[in-house]
Amino acid sequence: MSGAVPRYETVLKLTDQRGARRFFSRGQYLARAGFVVGAALAFQSAEGQVVITRVDAGSKHVHESKGLPTIDIERWLSVAVGDARRVHVRVEAGRIVITVLVMDRAISERPQNGKVGSLFTGAGFLDEAAVQAGFTPAWVVEIDAATAEVASRNHPEAAVYAMSIEHVVPSELERCELILAGLPCTPWSKVRTTRADGTKRDYSAPPTDHALGDLAFAAYDVLRGLQPRTILVECVPGLLHDSVGVAFMGALRRIGYDVQARLLNAADHGGLTKRERAVIVAQTPAADGTVRDPWPDVVATTQRIADALDSDVPDSAWVRRLEYPHLFDRSAANREKGRGFVMRPTHASERATGTFTREYGEGRLRVDQPMLAHPTEPETVRPFTVAEGLRLMGMRTDYRLPSAKTVAWHLIGQAVHVGLFRQVIARATGRTMQRAAGDPVVHGTPAEVESDRVLAPGGWPQLGLFG
Repeated sequence: MSGAVPRYETVLKLTDQRGARRFFSRGQYLARAGFVVGAALAFQSAEGQVVITRVDAGSKHVHESKGLPTIDIERWLSVAVGDARRVHVRVEAGRIVITVLVMDRAISERPQNGKVGSLFTGAGFLDEAAVQAGFTPAWVVEIDAATAEVASRNHPEAAVYAMSIEHVVPSELERCELILAGLPCTPWSKVRTTRADGTKRDYSAPPTDHALGDLAFAAYDVLRGLQPRTILVECVPGLLHDSVGVAFMGALRRIGYDVQARLLNAADHGGLTKRERAVIVAQTPAADGTVRDPWPDVVATTQRIADALDSDVPDSAWVRRLEYPHLFDRSAANREKGRGFVMRPTHASERATGTFTREYGEGRLRVDQPMLAHPTEPETVRPFTVAEGLRLMGMRTDYRLPSAKTVAWHLIGQAVHVGLFRQVIARATGRTMQRAAGDPVVHGTPAEVESDRVLAPGGWPQLGLFG
């Protein structure tokens, strides 16, 4: 052949022929590369690749089909490409290289090593759910150093990346069977802010207008690079109905995951709190194309709020109308006007309390926050203690949180219900849970991080882990 031959690349599907993979290619691009009708062919195969070259003599030739040069092979192919359904084809002068697609190879090599990594880790409640489902923490990514240390102290075997996800290099992270991602909630929450001074954003603006609205795409870059076997993402319900959430799930499907999504309320699955989260589960299908059902059954809890309460709360913790009349008056006025910010005290005999927020425990009582009703005195309530909050969130009470109540509640208020996510992770990965979902959480005094210097969220002194 004389003159330059332009390279031609494409992706072709393989078919089955008598139980073996079959490669079929037809077109004038073959002739331009020297593979004219009647040209002899030679083959070389290796794992994941077959190379076809034009030779002077051979037993296999280019034949004609519908007036076009055609190459049709079965032999050598199955050994080289295995169960691959698609191949990348590069055609150049006198040479054709058939290679298993990079993404298909990545899918087949997704690890099953029992390790879990997490993005946007927070205090590590989601990681704890994975641990209780049988996984070993490998690494955590959390931008706030003090929060990352809380997760690290409870899961000391995990490497810590105290940085924004945008600075994470996927190749530097250990590959894991499971990766968790608790996406930042503020872009999709009902109260969203974009400015450092906390001023509210324009509610008519899309979530992507929020400063954190694009971090789902940064998470996708990490997930695509690491190719875990299973992915679990959690966020506020608004994510599932937003274009970012829809595009994120579509991108995961494009790289070979089966993606399911659902809104889950902990109270529907044995939990003692009505915390609702959007949950996305992306699984690698089995060889036959099947996936597991990750969603736990709807069951009533076998416990009551009384089972999560401390036995030694002082009388001074109770808030009475005589001492705080404005709190009760405001609640009554809001109820009369049909507003949502009203007091709904939880009784010890009930089976679920309301949702805790990051502001819980800041010292200023709010009528819309969950509070416990006094067993005998009317118009008397108290906030829940940190230990009670842990139990209500399905967390073991020896989980080590900062000693400052404000900070501890800040972390609990942004966390997930551990028991609920333990069930989802175990079902999605086929693991046997280390503790059944209905088991009561062990009572006890919550362990504290060994520092009283933790002051306030967002401006905490570092606790020593990072020097």
